[in-house]
Formats: sequence, C-alpha cells, structure tokens
Amino acid sequence: MNLDLDKEDKWVWKEGEELGYTVKSSYLYLREDGVGENGTVFKKFWKSKVVPTALVTAWRMLENKLATKANLERCEITVASSTCSLCGIEEKTSTHLFFECRVAWILWNHCCSWLSVQSVFHNVPLLNFSQFRMSNASASVNGVWGVIWITIVNEVWKHRNKIIFKGSSRCTGSFCFGSIKGLVMGYIQVTVCAFFLF
Repeated sequence: MNLDLDKEDKWVWKEGEELGYTVKSSYLYLREDGVGENGTVFKKFWKSKVVPTALVTAWRMLENKLATKANLERCEITVASSTCSLCGIEEKTSTHLFFECRVAWILWNHCCSWLSVQSVFHNVPLLNFSQFRMSNASASVNGVWGVIWITIVNEVWKHRNKIIFKGSSRCTGSFCFGSIKGLVMGYIQVTVCAFFLF
C-alpha cells in the first residue's frame, strides 16, 4: 500500500466511486449475495405473472415481514394463541406456517402430485422458491412454476386469515388445492392471451 503524505485523509466509498456514497449503492452492495432483490432469484420472482396482491404476499413472506403470530410476538404484540392456525401446533416462524405445518405440507404434496414431481424441498423460504424449478426447463416453464409457488403461498396465507378473522374451521391440506389449480390455470391463460394480443 502506498500512502501519499501530501494528500488529506478522506473517506472513500468504493461501491459508488462516481457519485460517492448513496443509500442505493449501499443497498445494492448489501444485497449483492445473489438472493437479494437485485439477485437472480428476485429477478425471476418479480417477473411472475400473478395478481399483485399474491406477489406482494409472497414477497413479504420471503422477507419474513408477514404478520405471523411469531412476528407479532417479537414486536411485543399480544396474541390470543401462539399456535398455528392451520394445524394447532405452535407457530414459531413463517417457515412453519408455509413449509413445516402438516396442513401446508399436504398441500405442497398435492401440487407436486398434480405436476408429477417428486422432490424434497427446502424449508427456508428463499431457498424453497429458488429450488421450486425444473432443471433444464425453459424460462417460460419455470415461470409457470414460479406462479404455482406464489399461488400456493398466497392461498395458505388467505386460508390462515380466514380461520383467524372469519372463524373458518381448520381443515386438511386439500382445503385450497382446487382453487390453486384454478388460479394457476387462469394466470397461465391470461399470460398466453396477452402474449397473442401483442
């Protein structure tokens, strides 16, 4: 290292050399791990052809920002019961609600059977999303897989909320499998129609 004794010391932000330090350059640097919003996983995620509410719900789940009972308790908000609304077992994280809960697990298995896929999926949300792809498949095929994943997450969250806020009863993982198939087919048809219209 060469020190120039004639120059005054100063702070230098190497990630934004032209403009100096900016919040954006800092954010991009911190999210450079390939799984952040500017990484390949989120680029695929944000291109998914689903309704915005489903996309935002899935994004909030990936970032652990949903108002799960565990997150509410962490913010010191009292909840009546800390058990999972779907299975009645203690809900610790979004990971339990969406991937470890026996009801959600049955739903994921129904979808894998429908798609003729056998796999073991990761229980970390971001890794699960990136793993829920077909190797050597086209981008459009994997786009459909992303739609399926986002739809499942959204339907689990909606069903959980119906139980909590509308008093719906707990049920098995097949609770929303039919609606997921219908929604996915609808999203695919809209995407195909939009493609042929333009």
